[in-house]
Amino acid sequence: VEVEKILHVPLYELLSDEVYREEIWVLRDGKTRSINFFEIVGDTIWGATGSMIREFLTKLIRIQDTQELT
Repeated sequence: VEVEKILHVPLYELLSDEVYREEIWVLRDGKTRSINFFEIVGDTIWGATGSMIREFLTKLIRIQDTQELT
């Protein structure tokens, strides 16, 4: 099961350094893959969901940085 339950998490909490970690996993074929984890109120968000959240937050930060320059 990819999604066990729905969590309502404010963006500022997802942006906190304390909730995010990244691990490098070695796959069966010997290739490595970066896995994103978010530890939120006793729940762990990872896998495809963790990757999508990480990508969203990265784009959000870039947009905010660009807006501050104008």
